[in-house]
Amino acid sequence: MALSSEEDNFLEAAVAAIPKISELIAAMAAEDRAEALDTAERRFLQTAEDVGCTGPAARDWTNAVMRILQDRVKEHESAKHKLKKLYDELSAEAADYAQPSIGVTAERSGVVAHIVRSELFQAMRAFFKMAFQADDPGQR
Repeated sequence: MALSSEEDNFLEAAVAAIPKISELIAAMAAEDRAEALDTAERRFLQTAEDVGCTGPAARDWTNAVMRILQDRVKEHESAKHKLKKLYDELSAEAADYAQPSIGVTAERSGVVAHIVRSELFQAMRAFFKMAFQADDPGQR
């Protein structure tokens, strides 16, 4: 089935917007995402109608775009969860290594202390902390 020029225009614009919209929605608090997705769906449908794609075709294409958008939001959430887990693991390891323990050589202790004090480590730690602080209800 060939697309009409209206359907083609709508799909081109909608698909181009998905990466940014999914990133914005995934960055929202979990309780706000459903409303944001509903708003996105209404806006996509309105856009389809504005470019001349009407009736069942507008609804079908909007549904297809929304499935892609929802999948992208889930991918962002999954990636964010994995990064938080990595941050937590790195923070725990850094805390463990920063503490002197039996059997740790002075050389190893010095290397670990240097890494923990390094600008790169501190920058990574600050980035992770900032990225996930908004998700922590205790930090609001």
